[in-house]
Amino acid sequence: MAMEIEKQNPLIPVEEAIDKVLELVSTLPSFNGLVEESSGLTLAEDYISALDLPLFDNSAMDGFCVRHKDLSNASPEGPVFLKCIGEIQAGSSPTQSLKENTCIRIFTGAAVPENATAVVMQEECIIKENSIGFTAKPKPWEYIRFSGEDVSKGTKIIRKGSIINARSIAVLRSLGATHIQTTQKPKIAIISTGDELVSPGQDRKPGQIFESNRHMLASMVQACGGIPILYPITMDSMSSTKDVLQKASSEADLLLTTGGISVGKYDLISDAWKEIGGSWITSRINMKPGKPFSLGKSSFSTLLALPGNPVSAAMTFTIFVFPAIRKLLGSAKLTPDKQKALAGIDIRSNNSRVEFQRVRIEHENQVMPFVQQGSHCLSALATSDGFIRVSPGEKIPKGQELDYTPWPY
Repeated sequence: MAMEIEKQNPLIPVEEAIDKVLELVSTLPSFNGLVEESSGLTLAEDYISALDLPLFDNSAMDGFCVRHKDLSNASPEGPVFLKCIGEIQAGSSPTQSLKENTCIRIFTGAAVPENATAVVMQEECIIKENSIGFTAKPKPWEYIRFSGEDVSKGTKIIRKGSIINARSIAVLRSLGATHIQTTQKPKIAIISTGDELVSPGQDRKPGQIFESNRHMLASMVQACGGIPILYPITMDSMSSTKDVLQKASSEADLLLTTGGISVGKYDLISDAWKEIGGSWITSRINMKPGKPFSLGKSSFSTLLALPGNPVSAAMTFTIFVFPAIRKLLGSAKLTPDKQKALAGIDIRSNNSRVEFQRVRIEHENQVMPFVQQGSHCLSALATSDGFIRVSPGEKIPKGQELDYTPWPY
């Protein structure tokens, strides 16, 4: 009877399933954290600069600051000599201003003195004790970096929803920031089910296979900005399935399971979830691989149930879990980046479901789908560069431009 009911359920479009997933999760609370510890976190509010950057007018070169009008007659044949009246190193303040026919030695990053209108590189100068010769007229303001030319006070420098990276930290620290408001990293429970599974390094009985999904998914979770929590392999019993779901619900912001969501006797995730008070939102997605992907909700947690086949688990994670984690983080960008590429061969789909074909990128940016697209083919997953989406019955001729998604982890 269960099989007959399953066949009657319509397949849910991929986009509808993504929307349902995003409806179930909410952005986590934010906290005020140290800038140097914020890499990978998401900015919870726009960062508005309280300062100009550069902080003051300064020299872009080691050389001599001058009044460019004093060198209007300078040439290689007739150098003009100016008296050097001092020097300014980085970190110090100018103590005197330039007067007519004088110059001051200056070093990169040092504040330029009053009346200076250019800096001449020392390599282009003739240095004779306190008399400096110049062989060309500099351009007005040459090699002077002005206060605020990079960032002006009051500028929105990093937008809410941006993921903080090394480059973000550099500009924040340059602006004197010590703390910023960021979203907490979500804790993601990862549960694999099945009596047939055994961890590498343990004795494998006939009929058992080595479990690979948990650590693959943990790596993906970390790449998305989450914190993975791995649970021991769960056996095919209702009590153990209920126990691990109950425990994970109290410890994580989002639950991921792999396996146990089909219609067999030992597919227990759905019933176990319902028995601990959860509801089953949807199942059966119009995609290949990954049709069994399902999701559930309870008053205390959200469950995203991935198929057990590793390729299906990887693909449904990318299509559904990646956006969910990014929403938990409050990210402005929920999906992996796409790139343009060219079909390296004629590509077509004879399937009634949307296909996500694993591909490699060859010379001249050509997409080459793997011959083996089965959900059990781990070698094609491991050596692929990304995937393309092919609609039912779609034909893509060789050389046609298409969207290609590199694996984001």
